[in-house]
Amino acid sequence: MIIVYDLYGKKLFGSDFIFALAEALFFLFGALVSSTNGLLSIFTWVGLIIIFNQMFYENAITGGLKDADHDYLRNVKNLASEFGVKVKAGKELYIPFKFKILGVGIHLISAPFIFIPFIFYGITYEIWQIILLFFIVLLALFLTIKILSIKRFNRRKLRRLIVKNLFIRYSIIPVMLISIIGFYYMIIMIIFPLVWYLFFSLIMKEKIFEPVI
Repeated sequence: MIIVYDLYGKKLFGSDFIFALAEALFFLFGALVSSTNGLLSIFTWVGLIIIFNQMFYENAITGGLKDADHDYLRNVKNLASEFGVKVKAGKELYIPFKFKILGVGIHLISAPFIFIPFIFYGITYEIWQIILLFFIVLLALFLTIKILSIKRFNRRKLRRLIVKNLFIRYSIIPVMLISIIGFYYMIIMIIFPLVWYLFFSLIMKEKIFEPVI
């Protein structure tokens, strides 16, 4: 699937779905390989949905906005261009209302699944854990709305917001798993990607939260 995306991602409408599905299936494969009896927990299925949702959001929404200054000029067939996202004269970024609804909707669809293990499966949880999950969801929603509200095309600003949103959303699963992995492993899973990113950004002399992509 990834090969199909690499070859035809800019030509095939719906390739964002293919990319997200490939990442989700890779996650499922890892879960099945590490399972001792072939049975998967509710956290695996919720993680599968969250990862698919995140990959689809990153590629279709934020990826489409980040490349909006040239995708529509090259007749790229992606959701952003099909919905009418484009950069007008004077670097004005035009984001149709329906595309904004799509972006917020993709974010909100996965939010209820985060709490399913605790509500319907009796998974042990702490009150502060649920409050923190609510805060993360709201913070990610705020950043999503902020990204979709940009009026002038500024790739550096978009990159900063996208990377921040990325780190916020990826902290959801470690917080969900605290009853299984413990507090310290949760902290490691949240902090390690950030430290890794900061370390290699410094080595490659990139500005923090402004990846050259």
